[in-house]
Amino acid sequence: MTGSSLDDSMTPPPAPAAAQKPNTFQRIAGVVMSPAATFEDIARRPDILLPLILFVAIGAVSTYLIIPRVDFAATYREAFESSNMKGEQLEKSVRMAAAVGKTFAYFGPVLQIIIFAIIAGVLLIVLFSLLGSLDIFTIWTIVLMIIGFAALSRLSRAKSAAMVISLWLMAVLFKVGGAAIGAARTRA
Repeated sequence: MTGSSLDDSMTPPPAPAAAQKPNTFQRIAGVVMSPAATFEDIARRPDILLPLILFVAIGAVSTYLIIPRVDFAATYREAFESSNMKGEQLEKSVRMAAAVGKTFAYFGPVLQIIIFAIIAGVLLIVLFSLLGSLDIFTIWTIVLMIIGFAALSRLSRAKSAAMVISLWLMAVLFKVGGAAIGAARTRA
């Protein structure tokens, strides 16, 4: 008897049931219904490919359903008539503007992704370059320059700090701009 009760106490308790991970659609609804839990889940498992594809598909389908119903020619005709354009020049301008408008409307979802990717890439390069310019030694150097400049120029520390920090920021901006230009050249 003592052996069986000892065996029972040595048996580990059953593992709790694993929580079901929300799928993409549940996450999208969760952003509105319970944002804290949803963002914690996204932080644990950051998969954005399926939501990105889903939103692009929704954008493309809605674009292809709505654009054929939009009368670009009437919109542009009204705008051009208010600028006192007449006759053949008006018709030619309306046809050209309607064609360009329709083209951009159809390719808008694709252009948005490309523009977003370019902006995100440039911002990442700028951010990494900016963060690379800030470390404990740089901060200490700036503090020493502020103290020294204030002592030598007999200006207040606040004015000295404004001058030194603004010069440092200009140097960092040149560095960041150089990194962005260099990244643009390597991509081209």
